[in-house]
Amino acid sequence: MKVAIPFNEALLGDKKRVGLDAYFWPSLAKRYRVVLLVHPAEKLYEEPPRGIHRLRPRISIDEQIRDLHMVSRLVVEGRAKGPRLGLTERLMLLFAPWLVMYRLKNESVTVPEEVQAKGLAEYILREGLQPTGKILWMVFEETNDERVLMPEDESMANVYSVLAERDDGYRRVAHEAIRAAQRDNLLI
Repeated sequence: MKVAIPFNEALLGDKKRVGLDAYFWPSLAKRYRVVLLVHPAEKLYEEPPRGIHRLRPRISIDEQIRDLHMVSRLVVEGRAKGPRLGLTERLMLLFAPWLVMYRLKNESVTVPEEVQAKGLAEYILREGLQPTGKILWMVFEETNDERVLMPEDESMANVYSVLAERDDGYRRVAHEAIRAAQRDNLLI
């Protein structure tokens, strides 16, 4: 089963068109995750393909902008965590930073989810977000294994698969959308 999910279109900065997911946005259990639902408009349809069930927007662009302001004002605890540098490495950073960088190239840095979300919201708002009044669409399909909705576009699926894994609100509304689309298809 396929459904078309609505996105509110806006201009980011001077010219970049983006879409803000207007269906799943209000359902996320962790509100800071809404920043994951801002996507390049090039990945979205002006009109969904014929015969695909369209879901209605569940939030306005003004409410989405208010949510982004809320995320940008989050007081977050924690910071990026990387490998600890000993005294020798810290001194080497002053005189031979390339040696330290070479040593650290395979080390990973962990940034808490809330810190990343706050940074993304601040970036979006700093660039400026101007609503266009248009609705764009992304086609989602039901997955067989988890009975959850995932975008057809593979490049977008990573974000929504993380939400399906981590966010109860997303999973709940995805199940509701599947049931609604099935019910509406039976009525046709």
